[in-house]
Parts: sequence; C-alpha cells; structure tokens
Amino acid sequence: MPTYRGVDREQIKQSVTNAVARLRELDIGEATREMLDVWESGNPLQQLDMAEDDERLLAVLMNISGTRDLFMNLVSVLRYNAAVAARGEPDAAEKDKKIFQDLIAWGAFVPGAPGQKEEWLAVADEARQYVLKKCLDRLDPDDCEPGRPAYEAFQAAVESLKKENPLIEKHLPKTDIWFRDSVPLYINLHSFGEDRKIAELLDQYPEAAGFLVNALYKMTGLPEDEAKLPLSHPIRFYKAVVPFPATDAASGSAAFNGAADEKRATERAVFVREAAETILRELAPFFPVDQATGKTIIADDAEKNECVVMFLGTRAAAQSVADSLRNYRIYDHTGAQLMPAPKGPLPPSFQPQS
Repeated sequence: MPTYRGVDREQIKQSVTNAVARLRELDIGEATREMLDVWESGNPLQQLDMAEDDERLLAVLMNISGTRDLFMNLVSVLRYNAAVAARGEPDAAEKDKKIFQDLIAWGAFVPGAPGQKEEWLAVADEARQYVLKKCLDRLDPDDCEPGRPAYEAFQAAVESLKKENPLIEKHLPKTDIWFRDSVPLYINLHSFGEDRKIAELLDQYPEAAGFLVNALYKMTGLPEDEAKLPLSHPIRFYKAVVPFPATDAASGSAAFNGAADEKRATERAVFVREAAETILRELAPFFPVDQATGKTIIADDAEKNECVVMFLGTRAAAQSVADSLRNYRIYDHTGAQLMPAPKGPLPPSFQPQS
C-alpha cells in the first residue's frame, strides 16, 4: 500500500471523502459548491486509486488533483467546526473532530504550491464570511468591554496579528482604533441581521478581513478547545543547536566566543548561515518526497555561545539530520532531544541536554 508522510493511500482517500461530504453538508456558498463540482469532475479519488506507489501518490497530492488548494482555502471552516465539536456543545457534530484530525495527519493544510489562484478567491471569501458570522453569533457588544475575557483575548489577538504581519500597520493606520471601533459595530450589525452591511464595510479594507476573522475567533475562546484536540502533524519545526567553535588558546586566536568587534560579529553571522546551509544539504533527499521544506529560521544565542537553526520537516527527516550531524543537538516541538542512532562514539563536544 503506497503511503505519504506515513499515512497510507486508503486512509488519505477516506479522509478526503469524509471532508468533502461534510463541506457539501455545510453548504457555505455558491462559489464553494461550484468549486467542489469542478474538483470532483477531475476524478481526484480515482487518481488516488491509480497511485500504485509512493512516487505517484506524492505527485497526486502535490496538487495535480487540486486537493491541496481545496483544503487550504477551506481550512478555517473545518477548524471552526472541529473546535466547536471539541467544546462538546449539544448541537455540534462529533465527526468534525475526526475529519479535521485525519486531514492534519497527512498535511492537507500545507500549501501545495505558492501563491493564491484566482479561481479560489471567491471560495476563500466564503470561508471567511462563514467563520465571521459563526463567531459573531457567539459574541455580544458587552464582550468588547475591558475586563471581559473576550476583550482580553481580542487585545492579545491584535498584538499577535501585528507581530505576525507588520504590513497590517501599513494597510490600516491606527490599527488598534480600527479594530476597537469595528468589532462592536460588526457585532451590533450582525445582531440586527445586517450581514450585507458588514460585507460592504470589509470590502473597504480587504486586507483586514482575514485579520478580523482571526481576532473574532480568538475572542470566542475556541482556540482553547482546538488546542485540546490530539493532532498528529506530519511536518513540524525542529530546532538544531550548534555550539560556536571554542577559543583556541594554543594559537591565541579567539574564535567565535563573544568578541564584540565587527569582524567577530561577521564571522558569527557566517557560521550561523553555514550551519543552516549544512542542515538544508542533509534535508535535500527529503525535498522531492515532500517531507521537508527549504524554510529555516536562524538565530545567534550569544549568551550560550550557540547558534540556533529552526527547520521544517517530518520526524524521519529530523532524525536523519540528528544521525548525520552528530555534533548538532536536534530538538522536537516538545523540547525532547532526538538522539543520533548508534554509530560509534559521539563527538567529545556532544552534550545531550533536555
């Protein structure tokens, strides 16, 4: 049975079948209905059936079938309903939790190709409108009063959104005021059935629609319920910790050990960059099989005289880095260290840490 990121073809096919049936049931809008029809007309499930090996299955899921685009543009709808089910509300559909979990397991929400295709824009807009209305149903104007849990969540969301995307300040001067004034207005408009007016207002600030929906979602407290869902992410960030070369006392040269001059700073920067490049070379065999990406985040931890390189990959890819680069310490998202496979003695400098 061919597999993709450790999930076999039949499990993937069943997760897709269940998710599409649920999206049909939710019926969030005309554009989504039409795109589901277009997607199904390409016989994506048949393409999955015809994938007789890992390579062909990879090709189908790398967006030949359009499946990635489908779920990437509707992830907010599936996430919202999964969080509601996790909260255990009487009218929630228990199946929404499993649908979301099963899609996460093989990475359905990891983009298959960069950029947003024009034909999906209307679908993404319907998804935003769906979640927007659902969140507004859960809020009232009093939630915008200081001291209320929703208000505190809202303030934290605004600050988080501004950090995640500094461009929001460019698109929306006086961002805090805009959010503060808009949210009570939208809550009131929604309570009077004026959702069309909300859409008209958001059309004036198209860049803000996604930010607003995100903030409202956090105000509902549903992210806390979502966090309770046991999710098995196939690709995660891993952290590589690399010690800078120690001082060479014999030669009298102070290699990268915290010297403050510009030359040393440049040398440290070069060392950090080379460490990241070394990790990417080790990950290279995993790129064609979609088990790692070329994305890294690097940092110089001068206090500990170490550099840190964050990279995205599957557990297998990260373990391969740990096995090959035995003087690098590799940690997963929980902080647990991936120990190198037995292969002779470890370098003297290697100090396993928790």
